[in-house]
Amino acid sequence: MTNETLIDLSSLEEYSGGDPEILAELLEAFYDTAESSIDALKQNISSGENPDWHKAAHKLKGASGYVGASRLTELCVQAEQMTDCDKSVRENAYTEISHLYSQICTQLKNST
Repeated sequence: MTNETLIDLSSLEEYSGGDPEILAELLEAFYDTAESSIDALKQNISSGENPDWHKAAHKLKGASGYVGASRLTELCVQAEQMTDCDKSVRENAYTEISHLYSQICTQLKNST
């Protein structure tokens, strides 16, 4: 996946109206939500039913959609649907989500 497809910067531009202060607030909210959600995913890697995993995936899905991170949103939709699965499935999802989030952070820091 190339950096150009990680996040739709025009989405951030649209939400912020081009105002750097608003953009900074949006990004701070995204980082805070994403980091707490990713931490919650990590803490809730387990087999079977896990409503806390579901809540964390749902929360991260919303935050990533808000900033135009469509691939991260897709991964969160998949994670959110893992209602009753093996621990290894959640471990793989967590790894993919956290890796993609790191790439998005790098792109954002280089673009804003």
